[in-house]
Amino acid sequence: MFISFFYWLVLPFLGAWALVALIKRAPRPIPPDIAELVRSAPLPAKSFGAARRDAAGLTPLGVFEKLIEASDAAFLARDGALKAGARGTFLVYDSSGDVLEQLDA
Repeated sequence: MFISFFYWLVLPFLGAWALVALIKRAPRPIPPDIAELVRSAPLPAKSFGAARRDAAGLTPLGVFEKLIEASDAAFLARDGALKAGARGTFLVYDSSGDVLEQLDA
């Protein structure tokens, strides 16, 4: 009974924990244009930014205190671009420059 408990319950959770730990250790490269944007206009700690990347380059959409606010701004800008027929990528990033969300239009 103990062996089946270990095999069916404990072992899968240990495997999932190891997989998550491995994924967290993987390097996430910061795109050069986002790194330049964060370097030129640094965000306050624990804040998020939204930006639009298109043929003209990277355009910031604003700085937000909460991730959901930055996501909403990116979705609204994407909806406007889709209605206008414009193409672009909308990014949500944190104060270190890690891209958290990416929306394509």
